[in-house]
Amino acid sequence: MIYKNIALISTVLGIGSSFAVENFDSAQGGNFTSLQTEYGKLSASDQNAGIHNKGRSGDKSLRLLGGDNKQVELTLKEAPKIDVDLSAWAERWSGKTPFEFSIKAVGPYGEKEIYNGTKALKTGGFNTQIKCKVPAKTTKLIFASNTADNTGVLLDDLYIVPCVPMKFKKTGMHSDVWPAMVRLDENPILRVDVETEGGLKPMKITGATFDMTGTNMADIDSITLFNGTEKVSEKRSDMIGSPLKGVSNPKSVKFEGNTELTSGNNHLWLSVRLKDKAKVGGKVVAKPVSVTLNGKPVAVADSKPVAQRIGYAVVKGGDQVLPTRRASKNFRIPAMVRTKKGTLLAASDIRYNHSGDLPADIDMGVSRSTDGGQTWSPMEIALPFKDAVKGYKGAGNGDAAMLVDESNGRIWMAVLWSHGKHPIWHSEQGSNSPDKVSQLVLIHSDDDGKTWSKATNITDQIKKEEWGVNFQGPGSGICLKDGTLVFPCQFWYDVNGRRKAHCSIIYSKDHGKTWEVGTSPVMDTSEAQVVELADGSIMINSRNEARNGWRVVYTTKDFGKTWEEHPTNKNNDGNGLAEPGACQGSILTVANKGGVAHPLFFSNPNSHNGRKNMTLKASLDQGKTWPEKFQILYDERNGAGYSSLAPVDDKNIGVFYEGNDNIYFLKFPYAEIFNSKK
Repeated sequence: MIYKNIALISTVLGIGSSFAVENFDSAQGGNFTSLQTEYGKLSASDQNAGIHNKGRSGDKSLRLLGGDNKQVELTLKEAPKIDVDLSAWAERWSGKTPFEFSIKAVGPYGEKEIYNGTKALKTGGFNTQIKCKVPAKTTKLIFASNTADNTGVLLDDLYIVPCVPMKFKKTGMHSDVWPAMVRLDENPILRVDVETEGGLKPMKITGATFDMTGTNMADIDSITLFNGTEKVSEKRSDMIGSPLKGVSNPKSVKFEGNTELTSGNNHLWLSVRLKDKAKVGGKVVAKPVSVTLNGKPVAVADSKPVAQRIGYAVVKGGDQVLPTRRASKNFRIPAMVRTKKGTLLAASDIRYNHSGDLPADIDMGVSRSTDGGQTWSPMEIALPFKDAVKGYKGAGNGDAAMLVDESNGRIWMAVLWSHGKHPIWHSEQGSNSPDKVSQLVLIHSDDDGKTWSKATNITDQIKKEEWGVNFQGPGSGICLKDGTLVFPCQFWYDVNGRRKAHCSIIYSKDHGKTWEVGTSPVMDTSEAQVVELADGSIMINSRNEARNGWRVVYTTKDFGKTWEEHPTNKNNDGNGLAEPGACQGSILTVANKGGVAHPLFFSNPNSHNGRKNMTLKASLDQGKTWPEKFQILYDERNGAGYSSLAPVDDKNIGVFYEGNDNIYFLKFPYAEIFNSKK
């Protein structure tokens, strides 16, 4: 529940000494029959209402459950003494019929319908704003629906506004870490908050001024200011305006507009669109100076400069990879390497129809950058499904891992091929047949990633028949100092009736002609990455399918015949690596960088709750500790969370990581990492 600092003219509204937007975030999830809120008590019969784990401004919302004649009643703390405004945001659970929704007020005047959303409510996205009048002396509000089973209505950000002339309260600003990406139309830089009270005679924002000193204006294609929610979003709504083209003075970027404010907290987002040649690794810097309300400028309180890193959206939902295919809805599973010639190769699944995993219509694509990530070629197909395993059609391939053979420059890519059944849960034990089991195939490139070989199926070499499947850990493999090629892998088989994952490695001592597989250090480990330590041992860093919130870390000196538990394995004493339940991560070593002989680098969502807070960490002691002073939070937004690290050049390291539908590239100077918080 938020905005509790907004004062109420209680003698007018008459429902308490403070008012707030009720966003249900403090409520316990699940169905309820009684719930206390900012405005009073919610009551419902069993199986009529619940708190849903999805919100508009927060993480939860009120849900009227699907079915006939569902309703929830809000008994107000006190009846308003005059008419007041009610505002909320809502969505239909689905487009199924029947569908009816209404709000009724109850008071001495009887029962009165004050809102009917049967035709107004849109499906999904909290895209419908409810606005209606609550009559004076109302004691109860009834929210009622009649919908298809297993659907319903979601309500969030309930707000009851006193019907008095609007007054300005205060301003403020907020920013987190949201990189600005070349090729995205919207890149939110910071948020300005304008608080008001009262609903009559709404005030208007007629202008705003920002200081963008520190920004190279040659990087900027356009700047916009728009209304939005409290949460960062790449989608605009109700644009307030744009500054005049050809802004020459970054100290005074001015907007003009004519946008009405709502009572409560208004969120204004400054956003930029970058030019295609904007400097990757540069910064967009902005500081809010003032907002103009009804023609009068008001200084933004606690204003300070914000600097957002510039990156590149290598692939984004809606990109059309092949002219003969429709645009791809989603790209997932990043893998990146630097070739012997210094080219960056970035591979990902081209998920044409949806974001879901195999089996699906998925090709394997690769983008190339020959200038250190400044520009990227359009993604091209490295392995179409139809070419992966001879004689089979349909389904797809994905989850790439890449490595470079340092002896000859050959680039290897490991790919999971799926035909007919899900590659993890339904590949059959007791068989290696492509009819029953997903296959691990390899392709390679000898021309710096421009073209790729035909696929070689190595399933028979690396999968035991009693396993259901064995395939690569997506991201990267490594070439050891002695020339051995190593990919992380994961094999799955049934344990006590449940399919369990086991991370391991596959390796080749003859430059990819033949492959062997190791054992697993422990069960409930899947998408792993590997790194060679200074003593020649191999460290495996794995996703934790037991989902206890910490990464699984082991080492081996005999190619996975035996394993030794690392001190940071599942360690929560401050030295372990956190993860949000279960998610892929990336680990890398680049010798003699930043004045450090053998640094390790690690990237993943640094969170125990959701795939967010993408963070780059460095270790100076072979992964025993990951000091906070050597950590850079590079994107706070929720996303799919996978990433892949690779050296960019002698001065920079790069990360290729997932947002939602898009995969981004950022680079970081080694000097910045090792001096980030000294």
